Amino acid sequence: MTQTNITVEFIKKGLVSHCLGMKVIRDRQNGISSLNQSEYAQKLLELFGMSNAKHIATPMVLNKKLRKPGNDNGEENVL
Repeated sequence: MTQTNITVEFIKKGLVSHCLGMKVIRDRQNGISSLNQSEYAQKLLELFGMSNAKHIATPMVLNKKLRKPGNDNGEENVL
């Protein structure tokens, strides 16, 4: 097995707007952060010559709130 040692230095330059191909969206007033991958997905479609492909819906429950396990104190602890 090959090991790779990589050292990365981070420099604080303000708020993050994009990270790893995802757009970071913040609503500080409501305490909500979200990630959007549409730009990344579009680049992948273009890379593989599928930008004109037909889309289909992905089966997923909308507006699902994820909660931390073991939250028995009645507080709404949304991840």
